[in-house]
Amino acid sequence: MNEAKTEEGICFEAVYQQYYQRMYLVSVGITKDRCLAEDVVQDAFIKAYKHFDKLRDHDKLGAWLTSIAYRTAIDAIRKEKKRTFVPLEDVYLTSQESSSEERIVEKQVEYKWTEEQIKRQVVLLSPKLRKVFTLKYQNDWTDKEIAGSLRLALGTVKARLYRARKRVKEGMEQTNPTTNISA
Repeated sequence: MNEAKTEEGICFEAVYQQYYQRMYLVSVGITKDRCLAEDVVQDAFIKAYKHFDKLRDHDKLGAWLTSIAYRTAIDAIRKEKKRTFVPLEDVYLTSQESSSEERIVEKQVEYKWTEEQIKRQVVLLSPKLRKVFTLKYQNDWTDKEIAGSLRLALGTVKARLYRARKRVKEGMEQTNPTTNISA
């Protein structure tokens, strides 16, 4: 603080040094918060400095400063009560949860879109390829089960599945060049 002197020649820095601890203890007693009490004392000293010329009896300087600190602390508590605090953990979890939910929704939409695209491509397959593809991927049959059901050689089933997957993939890439589907 600068060496500010009042009309009577009192150095305000000396006043600050002399009464800081007293005002701090009053502020902590009211706010129950050391950091808030430090802010209260600073605000109280600013108020006192601005209105120092209104003090009539300098013998009551300590009581006057204590009174300012007391009222400033009460005002600070009122302001704190009006504020709505949300713990940082809640904000972080909420944003994480919503981010996670957004990703889940995005994945579901992407999956649904991909599924529709595959269905469109499967319809374009020849009946032979469509049959093995449908049994494999819609009915979850093994290659052996398909071969037995359609009375085909296992190698024929595997070849048809390979061609069906390849044509579905090529068709999807033509529909949407950014789609990257592994066969």
